[in-house]
Amino acid sequence: MKAFWCILLLCQLGFAQQAEERQIDSILSLLPSYAMDDTLKVNALLNISRLGLKTRSLKGQPYANQALSISKKIGWTEGEARANFLIGNGY
Repeated sequence: MKAFWCILLLCQLGFAQQAEERQIDSILSLLPSYAMDDTLKVNALLNISRLGLKTRSLKGQPYANQALSISKKIGWTEGEARANFLIGNGY
């Protein structure tokens, strides 16, 4: 019976990771449409970073760094805080 539950759990984890990777791909496809550096772009980068940290630890770091840079440039302190949080979680 334990083996059944272990197999079921592993299957669920695999499906969850695939769903998160699809979300990352979807947001990445929208990223070029954000021409201006604004809060929408920062939020998209933060979402990619958050999902990337869940699935592929180091893949989320560059997006968090980019979000931090843009947040500082536009003076959005909430974006800076969220980006720093994700950067810290990546280590």
